[in-house]
Amino acid sequence: MNKRSNFLPSNDQLAALAKERVSKNTVKNTEGWINIMNQWWSDVNYKEPLENQDKETIELQVSQFLCGITTKNGGYYSRTSLKNALSAINQHLQNVKPVWRYNLHNKDDFPDLYAQFDGLLKDMKKKGLGESKSMNGLTIEEIRHILNHKVLDLNTPLGLLK
Repeated sequence: MNKRSNFLPSNDQLAALAKERVSKNTVKNTEGWINIMNQWWSDVNYKEPLENQDKETIELQVSQFLCGITTKNGGYYSRTSLKNALSAINQHLQNVKPVWRYNLHNKDDFPDLYAQFDGLLKDMKKKGLGESKSMNGLTIEEIRHILNHKVLDLNTPLGLLK
């Protein structure tokens, strides 16, 4: 048995640990929403990237983005997707603005954004817009089909491997 001794971790080791705390799905989601946001920025002729703006301008432009974004076919994003977008933008700002110590979800720091976004979500709900796509559960027949599949049969070599 190797005995571990005390050591001084390098800055690279500490940075790697901090980077590992963020899941790959979060990174992928953030990149996706930032691409959508950058396309919207281009469409509305904003020249300066969001991360170069001051706090008040960020609040205004994020609110405009969330209230003005549509899907590629001109439809509404689901309310859940818009909430994810806000989280992704927040994550992006924390990653690229070294002095950014705000949370876009904090209604005390961003009262206008909070009021406008909350109003948008409530208005969408009232109008039945941006509903999540619901899926039907499995039928009894589908469940039987899955449970009776040869992969789950302990009397077959494949079933024993699982």
